[in-house]
Amino acid sequence: MYNVKIAKKAQKEFKKIPKIYKDKISKAIKELSAIPHPFGVKKMQGTVNRYRIRVADYRVIYDIDDTDMIILVIKIGHRQQVYKVK
Repeated sequence: MYNVKIAKKAQKEFKKIPKIYKDKISKAIKELSAIPHPFGVKKMQGTVNRYRIRVADYRVIYDIDDTDMIILVIKIGHRQQVYKVK
């Protein structure tokens, strides 16, 4: 089992998401601890261990550290906004 951690920035982003999506997103994040590469996962281009999963119109971007068995959720956001660099 992987230990799932959520970055502070991702926690702030999660608070802004409408309630109807929060349950689905939190369930998907919890399932990452058992299955870090679920069906539909996509590897992010230009990165070593960064992946994204789709939950409705939202994306969860995370890093996997296989040596320490840690998953760090980096960003959570709407598909139109999550890839933009601020």
